[in-house]
Amino acid sequence: PLMLAAIKGNLDIARELVKRGALVNEPGWSALHYAAAGPNEHLVRWLVGQGADIDARSPNGTTPLMMAAGYGGLSGAEILIAAGADVTLRNDHQLSAADFARRAGQDEMADKLDQLARARAKAAATPAP
Repeated sequence: PLMLAAIKGNLDIARELVKRGALVNEPGWSALHYAAAGPNEHLVRWLVGQGADIDARSPNGTTPLMMAAGYGGLSGAEILIAAGADVTLRNDHQLSAADFARRAGQDEMADKLDQLARARAKAAATPAP
């Protein structure tokens, strides 16, 4: 039911379901995956605030950021990036969030994700003082 509320972008129902014990982090395709796949920024923000795993992996390794970049509203992707989503992750098909964005014709978002991934790789390669 929480995933259906996420698909529909219904924050009121999502709140009620969580209040009644629905888990924000289910294995597999999570509510955050579904919310991120649509123009549901309010629900993405709320789920992140509820402790949703921003880097949750679907059965094929797809993350909520990949869903937002390829299918959802770009502001959903921005929310996930600001929350610390790992832009370097790839799914089982070796696709990154930037690849999802590029396939969706969101070249500006793809470039931003590529820049963030390069910066993260550079920071990881730089030894601590």
